Amino acid sequence: MKRSSMNENMTSLILRLIFGLFILFGHGWNKLVKIIEGNFDFQSVFGIPSSLTLILAIFAEVLCAGLLILGFKTRWVATILFFTMISIAFTAHSGDPLFMSNANTGNSKEFALLYAGGFLAIMFIGGRKYSIDGILNS
Repeated sequence: MKRSSMNENMTSLILRLIFGLFILFGHGWNKLVKIIEGNFDFQSVFGIPSSLTLILAIFAEVLCAGLLILGFKTRWVATILFFTMISIAFTAHSGDPLFMSNANTGNSKEFALLYAGGFLAIMFIGGRKYSIDGILNS
């Protein structure tokens, strides 16, 4: 295997693990627990009822993140996660500043856009060798 291919395979694995695990356990897991406890209170986005918005967030941040970690349908789930993060940046954080350093309330668009950048990179690189996609395509 050429060194560049090995680097791309490891880069994909590292990106998928870091971004997938952080979005799953840092954001999705608490939303899943919330629903299990019967609490459907959430922010309504794009006129979608808040309970449906919560379910869609869980779909992206738990199911898609899990599939991303495994590397199954990597480009598709990264695309869903990318658009989820873009929509969060400009809806849930619409009134917040771009950078955390300017946030008096502690909220900003910064983290959502950082996640979006990571998911965009994964969209381009794909699952590569160390993924279910890579196993199925070999």
